[in-house]
Parts: sequence; C-alpha cells; structure tokens
Amino acid sequence: MGQNDRDCGEADGVIKMQKDKVSIIVPAYNAENTIERCIESCLKQTYSSYEIIIIDDGSTDNTAKICNQYAQKYLDIRYLYQQNAGAAAARNYGLNVSEGEFVTFCDADDILLSEYVEYLVSLLKKNEADISVCSYVKAFGEKKVKKTEADYKIYSSQCAMELFFYRKDITGYPVCKMYRKKIIGDIRFKTEYRLGEDFIFVYELLKTVSTVVISKKELYIYTQNFASITHTLRLEDKIKLWKYYESILENNANNVQRKKALISLMFIKSVDFSIVDKKELKNNGNKIFLQFATNNSKIILRDSQNKLIIRFLALCWTINSKLTLYLATIVKKINGKLLVFKKAI
Repeated sequence: MGQNDRDCGEADGVIKMQKDKVSIIVPAYNAENTIERCIESCLKQTYSSYEIIIIDDGSTDNTAKICNQYAQKYLDIRYLYQQNAGAAAARNYGLNVSEGEFVTFCDADDILLSEYVEYLVSLLKKNEADISVCSYVKAFGEKKVKKTEADYKIYSSQCAMELFFYRKDITGYPVCKMYRKKIIGDIRFKTEYRLGEDFIFVYELLKTVSTVVISKKELYIYTQNFASITHTLRLEDKIKLWKYYESILENNANNVQRKKALISLMFIKSVDFSIVDKKELKNNGNKIFLQFATNNSKIILRDSQNKLIIRFLALCWTINSKLTLYLATIVKKINGKLLVFKKAI
C-alpha cells in the first residue's frame, strides 16, 4: 500500500505479528471494588508479551493490599505507589518506568476484552502506524459485548485530527488506543490542568504522528464512574482549558477544515461550560462561553460534517439561546440523575 492510500482510509484484515512487549498502565485511586476485575482482564489477554504497571495514586482503601497480592503472584505485574497527585501524574509515572515498545492505558474501573492488546498491536505493525484505536461500550458493572466486525481504516494525521475535533471515532481519552512508545517521547499529561489533560495529551500526540489506524471493533468496557456524574466543574478550570482551545484555534487559523472541526468541538464545550451555578452566573462567569456559542452557531449549522444532533442544538441556539441553555441545563441534570439511578440498581 502506497503512502497516498493512507489519506482517508483503507479497509483490511489483521495478521499475526512478532511478540513485542506492551506496557499496560493502570492508574488507581480507591479502586478496591473494581481493580481486581480490571487486573484479571489484563491477565487474560491473548497477547503474551506484556507488563501491567499499576500506579496507586495514594489510595486509602484496600487497593494496595489487592494489588500487592497480584504483584507477588505474577511477575508481569508491577505495583507502584505515589502520594495522591491525580490520574495525570499517575499515568506520567507509568510512562516514565514503562519498558514496552508499545503503550496502552486502562482505568482501574474498566475492562479490557481478551483480544484488546493483540488486535491493536497487529494494526500498528501491519500498517506501520503510530496509533491504533478501537471502540468501546459504556456500562455500569458487568456487560456482555456483542461481536463486532474487525474492519478498520487508515488515516493521515490531518484526517485523524479532524475526526478527533469532530468527536468521530477518536475520543479525547487516552484509553482505547495503542501507542508506539517512540512517538510519545517526552510528551506527558499536563498535571497543571484539572480539566482536559487527557484531551491535551491525545492532541499533542496526534500532532506528531503520520498514520493512525481506527477500528470500530469494541474491545474496551468503560464503566461510568459515580464521582464523575456528580462532579461540578470549577469555572477557573473551564477557563484555563478554554484558553488552550483558543491557542489551538489561533495556530490553525490558516487550515480551514481543521478550524471548522475545532469550532465544532468548542461550540459543544461552550454550551456545556455555560451551565454554571448561581454564584458564577451572577458574576457573568459564563460570558465568554455564551458569546462563542452565539458567534459560531450558524457556522455549525452550515458545516455538514457535524452530527445532526449538534446542528440541531446550533439551530435551537440561533432561535433562542436562553431557552436552549435552560433546556440543556435541565437535560444535563436529568441525565446525571438517571445515571445515578442506573448505578443504584
């Protein structure tokens, strides 16, 4: 396959490969209820050459006890402890000590299907790619995953970046991806950000790669974390991330399609970030987000690359932004309560 064929996708199968070591990095904090099933899913991989690096981010429950038991039983498991500093710092610690040619991440409350590592590594090796991506399913606890087709597409960095901004097939999370460690280099998660550090890490990597392989095969089970449902975003954290978005927008001012894709991302974030508490509302804390949504809603409407639901939201915003924001606030609250209810049952 020539380099020109890589621009916007080629479907193909998967071949077997030489067994090169993979580092599976698992940050964990107070994960006593889920860490065992996570580790077991890593141990059940059909790919044999791997190391499981568990970084305990200062847990105060039985996480350490459980992980130590596994580390003593299995030579492939390394358990490391750090004072509580957040998931970003824990992942950085894992990257710094990792020994694999390839790297992937798994959260402590999630599950890898048995083919996960072997399939993603095979995509990297067959297509000489830098990052391979699979799909995931959301779940509360155990979930049976339907068998999905193994077709995939190969993208250039330009196409992959646009998909990333449009939130199509490439998420802003570090999981569901296999990376060649050499392309990570010195790139690390930015611990100074309390919001969006995962997005920034993936974005920084996409800037450096030449080829990304994306499959819709569901190999990762993402378990909704109860804490994330009830967590309220701080205004200062939203503003800090927003300034980062603005810097990307400025750097891509001359790239028309990428700029449109980024505006799509920022429009969704601007609506979400505009939902603030009464104190922030009184201080006009959401002014910059409201202004961006208003200024760009018509651009979203005209961009056919946006999902229909996004264009519908932009249409509603254009007609009546205050009512749309009010309804969005209610929907977000109801959705959160429904997620909590599903968690309870």
